[in-house]
Amino acid sequence: MTEPTDTSWEQEALPILKAVLQAKREGLASVDDDYLREQVQLSSRELSQNLELLSEADYIDARSVWEGGGRDPEYDNVKLKVSGLRVLGDWPNEQVAYEALLHAFQNHIDRTDEPEIKSALQRLLDGIQNTSASVGQQTIVAILADFVQRMPLHL
Repeated sequence: MTEPTDTSWEQEALPILKAVLQAKREGLASVDDDYLREQVQLSSRELSQNLELLSEADYIDARSVWEGGGRDPEYDNVKLKVSGLRVLGDWPNEQVAYEALLHAFQNHIDRTDEPEIKSALQRLLDGIQNTSASVGQQTIVAILADFVQRMPLHL
């Protein structure tokens, strides 16, 4: 396995991540190595090596398939993972997500006219802030992310 270099990151791996993000934004149902090869102008070998490295580094999720007796696997269903989205600036880090959560609570507190609800929301916000001091903001954000992933899309 070839170790990544700064040059290979800038000229190969990063453009692959950007191409996967662009495909997602364009609504493509599936991203495969043929699509990526066309977008980033890499050889099959270079693309395969980079996809393997990106997968091992937990930037992408990709299914590799050995077909046609080739030396390199073919990839399909390539998707960005959270760390891939973060490196592209398309996913908030823990601090941003935590501050957004606190801001959302404060907005609801400020907009609520009912004293009991306002008080309950303030206690909940205080509890989150106090809890984050002991368990960490990252844990609070991980719980929130888990909650969001399990939410039905049709609320």
